[in-house]
Amino acid sequence: ACLFVGSTAFAQVDDNDPGTTLVVAETKEIFVPNGFDDNDEVVVVLDGYLPDSCHKIAHHEAKYDPETGKFQVFQFARRYNVPCLPALVPYYTEVHLGMLPQGTYGIVSKGSNGEVEIGEANNAGPDDFLYAPVEHARVERDERTNKYFAIIQGRFTNTCMEWEEVKVINSGKSKELLPIIQMADRDDCQDQEIPFSWMVDLPNDDAAGRYLLHVRSLNGKSVNHIYSVLDTPDQQ
Repeated sequence: ACLFVGSTAFAQVDDNDPGTTLVVAETKEIFVPNGFDDNDEVVVVLDGYLPDSCHKIAHHEAKYDPETGKFQVFQFARRYNVPCLPALVPYYTEVHLGMLPQGTYGIVSKGSNGEVEIGEANNAGPDDFLYAPVEHARVERDERTNKYFAIIQGRFTNTCMEWEEVKVINSGKSKELLPIIQMADRDDCQDQEIPFSWMVDLPNDDAAGRYLLHVRSLNGKSVNHIYSVLDTPDQQ
């Protein structure tokens, strides 16, 4: 088992920058998208706060312990010995765990833990659907209605690429978007970049807190975005 202690116990001088000290940053929450199969590149997202402006996010490490079936994830930060602003500094980090066999894996970080379930793929290809080539995603709130929606953006690369549907899967703390496209059966298809921007309504019955938007993309690299749901008079 992995034991996480205070960051001071992990502190060490950073050889790459002798003026700083490497410490382990605390994770407030681990976001784990649902729907990974054994042919997917598995990614989880750490969300947390650095204690002040003297800490800057650094690299991370993920180590698998086959005896416990858990990944131990260390998110490092550099601490500078300079005057600090005493304010929390938000950060989030994507941690790539690679392709994993079918099963359930624990994830442990300093301050939080979770688990990821890997299913068996339905086919030998990389995905069950043909996804849009999404490059960017964000979440916005309509201040008039207090409803949340996602905006996904990217570039089609062929004139015969067209939308089929965008599936929204509500997995609680994570919302998975499957932007499914199809290739039109035509003889005049041409390679051409066509930018797109698509708006998708999100579930609007969530309690105040932090949530993950996880969007699948054609190149296999999902797009992740963490957003906050705010308190409203109806929720208080």
